[in-house]
Amino acid sequence: MEKTGHRIWDGAAIFISGMMILICVVGIAGLWITERAISNSVIQVLDIFVDITESIRQVPQGVNLKLVEMQTVSTSISTAAEEISQKVTDKGLVLLLLPEEKEQNLVELLLQ
Repeated sequence: MEKTGHRIWDGAAIFISGMMILICVVGIAGLWITERAISNSVIQVLDIFVDITESIRQVPQGVNLKLVEMQTVSTSISTAAEEISQKVTDKGLVLLLLPEEKEQNLVELLLQ
C-alpha cells in the first residue's frame, strides 16, 4: 500500500506540474495575444491623432488663403475708389455722372 500511495502522490505531482505548465503556456499565449491587440489599438489611436492634427494644421492654411484673397479684393476696391475720386476731382461730380453727349453739349454751351 505504501508503493501505491507513493505512485498516487507521484501521479498527482506530475498532474499538478502538467497543469502548471499548461497554465503558464496559456498565460504566455494570452499575454502575446493581448499585447498584439493592445499595440494595434494604440497604433490606431495614434493614427487617428495624426489625422486630427493634420486637419488642424490645414485650417490655418485655409484661413491664410482666404485672408490673401480678401486683401486682393480690398486692394482692388481701394484702387477703384481712388480712380473715382480722381475723376470726380478732375471733372466734377456732375460731368462724371452725365452721359457723354450731354457732357459735350454742356461743354460746348460753356465755351460759346
